Amino acid sequence: RWRDQFIAKHGAIVYFWLTAIMFALAPAAAYNFSELVERHAYESYDKFLKEHGDELKKVSAPKPAIEYYDSVDPHMFDAFHTDCLIRRPKIETLYDVFINIRDDKAAHFRTLGQCQDPDSKQRDRLRDCE
Repeated sequence: RWRDQFIAKHGAIVYFWLTAIMFALAPAAAYNFSELVERHAYESYDKFLKEHGDELKKVSAPKPAIEYYDSVDPHMFDAFHTDCLIRRPKIETLYDVFINIRDDKAAHFRTLGQCQDPDSKQRDRLRDCE
């Protein structure tokens, strides 16, 4: 268990610095790399849900997940999406948690795709939604 945590934490540090260096050299490449990572995460969560959905529907959602999605603006959740929808998803089971994590990944890769488009109007989304 400590080995998994060690690898995950240090992998995150490597990912951060790799992305930071890429961004300094070629911002579009950094956005593209992050988009690919988020798309892969979406596909992984989607596959996991299809394989384990029935089991996950039998388990209650953990309290931190309920608090995260039910708070007023969890970690600027609304500010970092490229549409004007305020999304407060249903969180009752562990299946709901994984559905929402998967859907967050989809929003992330769409947003990262917009960041690569120099003609994108989505950068003004916060102003346009007010």
